[in-house]
Amino acid sequence: MNRTILSTIIILIEILFIVLFLPTNTKSFNDTYIQQILFAHGSINFLKLPILLISALLINFGISNIKKNVIFIIFFILLSFSLFLLLPSHCPIGLCYYTNPINTDLSNIKYSNFFGLGDIQNLHHVRQSTDPTHLKWHNRVYATELYIESINKFTEKIKNKDLTNINIESLSEENKILFLNIIKENILGVISVGDCTQLGNNIGSITGKNDVGAYEYAFNNNPTDNGLLNIPSFEVLGNHDYDILKDTGGLLTLSFLKKLLLFEGNPLVNMQLRRNKKRQFITNKDKYGNYALDFGDLHIIFINVWPSRERLLNGDSTGSLEFLENDLKQNKNKSWMFATHYMPTVKSSFDELINKNDKPMKYLEEFGKIYEKYKDNCLGVIYGHNHVRQMRSFNNLGLQHYNVPGPASYLSKIAETRESINRINIEIPLFSFLKKEKILKKFKINIIKNKNILKFNITSY
Repeated sequence: MNRTILSTIIILIEILFIVLFLPTNTKSFNDTYIQQILFAHGSINFLKLPILLISALLINFGISNIKKNVIFIIFFILLSFSLFLLLPSHCPIGLCYYTNPINTDLSNIKYSNFFGLGDIQNLHHVRQSTDPTHLKWHNRVYATELYIESINKFTEKIKNKDLTNINIESLSEENKILFLNIIKENILGVISVGDCTQLGNNIGSITGKNDVGAYEYAFNNNPTDNGLLNIPSFEVLGNHDYDILKDTGGLLTLSFLKKLLLFEGNPLVNMQLRRNKKRQFITNKDKYGNYALDFGDLHIIFINVWPSRERLLNGDSTGSLEFLENDLKQNKNKSWMFATHYMPTVKSSFDELINKNDKPMKYLEEFGKIYEKYKDNCLGVIYGHNHVRQMRSFNNLGLQHYNVPGPASYLSKIAETRESINRINIEIPLFSFLKKEKILKKFKINIIKNKNILKFNITSY
């Protein structure tokens, strides 16, 4: 078979592949795998296509007459699209275009409002599996759907000043007035406290496992990136996001090929670095993915995994403490708090910590020294890891802890259905920084879905 016939067959297969999986704007978790991944990466950047064409021309020019190799040129471009579809996590050859955040002036807002959301650990690829052992993992997928739907509906309601099915009768009169004043301001985003995925190396391939892409599809950086969430999301990374399965199958395994084609580096960190380039309200960032932003007069620092010089599992540097201290030096007069994935409690001081095996460990000592310098303006830490269904709020050595609930809390040995998950009364904490008083108020939003109608019951913590 000569080169022209072979190239023609390959082109037909490429065109068929792309046409079959061309995305449509259905915007739901029921989209096909490929549609989700395309949405997760914004739009194809057609301005970069000429670069591909010129590259193909130069390659062919060095081989033989260009006119005889038009088929090869077309094949080269279509193959690039296939790489984009099959290996989406890193968006090969820069074919993706992501939106810039909308400029928003927060200098005059009285209340800085945001949601706190616990671990996701979404295994969305199990939805495409018929393996009975995967059924219990569907619970997290259904719970994620419900959380996103609830957040979107609530933000839409307060934006339209619609209090239908929002019950505030359990609040005191003082808190009723405060809550009604608070929701006059828009909710600025969702703080997601890590474990975005179950495994950080589920990054997309022909095997169909792309939990990273599914996370981005669900929790988009900016609403205009075509994800499911209608407000911005601000994530930290958790221990599961650094978990990479060991490659034990030799050089020709799919794992090796992924590394070869997707380039080295943690996929979640790469995602975070890219999102930081176009993240709303951001004021500072580093090469490890840590960043900071201003919600009006409230400064929030996002520290991956936990405030230590080492990651939770593999001991690699994250630059977390360096970033924390350098950022606080620049913002020492601001009210501040930080978000991280895991924040252990300590017994008597930050220079000692007892783990589950009762072995003393001193990995929080350096954090304690930094915290002591700037603690007067600190309003607390938001974190996850513990898979709680209701927010745990407590003070530990002067540092206020907010352990927030999320979809990962709904994994159980029993396989749930979407309908049974919808009947669960989920909780979403709404935080509001009061500019004048320089305090943080917390409201508990309990959501129940009945006959496809979401009802919100508001109480205070």
